[in-house]
Amino acid sequence: MIDLPEPKRPLPPPQAYDATQPLIVFDGVCVFCSGFVRTVVRFDRGKRFRFATAQSPFGEALFRKHGLATDSYDTSLTLIDGKAFTQLDGFIAVMAELGWPWRTAKVLL
Repeated sequence: MIDLPEPKRPLPPPQAYDATQPLIVFDGVCVFCSGFVRTVVRFDRGKRFRFATAQSPFGEALFRKHGLATDSYDTSLTLIDGKAFTQLDGFIAVMAELGWPWRTAKVLL
């Protein structure tokens, strides 16, 4: 008799979070991504941003909800005012939220 692994249970739906606060879902294994998060924490004067790793059940569920792959995390997911951003658009949206001088990235990029 062969022992088959138990089927994976579906991930829980993304928990309710305060959508008035920006959320960055990032690859918790990626050194560059973690460095970006540390930079945001440092310059987020209003302490508005919230963070979740993509590998967490919450982060993975959000990636699925927004149609992103969960087998490899090659982008981050940024949620601001109910809008989802990825890749360069996510970076620009974060910079715009941080204020001066970071906001200039929106104009330059």
